Order: sequence, then structure tokens, then C-alpha cells
Amino acid sequence: MSEMFWATTKFNANIGKWDVSKVTSMYNMFSEAESFNQDISQWDVQQVKTMVGMFGEAKSFNQNISSWKVRSNTSYEKFTNESSVLKEDVKPKRFQKLSQK
Repeated sequence: MSEMFWATTKFNANIGKWDVSKVTSMYNMFSEAESFNQDISQWDVQQVKTMVGMFGEAKSFNQNISSWKVRSNTSYEKFTNESSVLKEDVKPKRFQKLSQK
């Protein structure tokens, strides 16, 4: 699913029921997806190994994904960035208060 919705300025479909349980990479998945703001809190992301840049420049996304169970070896550099509206307390617990690199 790497870069699947990258730079899609108008995409905002309800994909919350997708089965992503076998996905291993969400690299830049919603990077620059300016309009996306759907509930994906029920996604099973336990197999994902990289979430690098997943919500970088995703200016609208602010859903609560704190319930995501993220593996300890998951890469997550620049999961969000300074343009993100995603608040600390709604990020996956493991990513809260991470410094943006």
C-alpha cells in the first residue's frame, strides 16, 4: 500500500473497513493526501513494518488511531510532520511524543 494515496488532493473515501491485516508497508500511504480524513481506527496494522511518512503533509487527517497496535520494530520516521493536524493523543500510543526527524 506504499504511496497508494500519495498526492491525491481530493481523495476522501470511506476505507475504514478495508482488510489491511496482511499489509507490511504503508510507506507514504497518505503523504500529501490533502483532503483525506476518514476513520481508519479499526485497521489491523500489526504486520506493518514501515509507516515512514504515512501522514506527511496530510493536512486534513485528524482521526483517532491511538488504538492501533504497532509492532516494536515498525519504522515510523516522519509519520507526520509539522503540517499535520494529527494531535499527539490520537496517534498510536507508541508514536506519541515522537520527535519529527
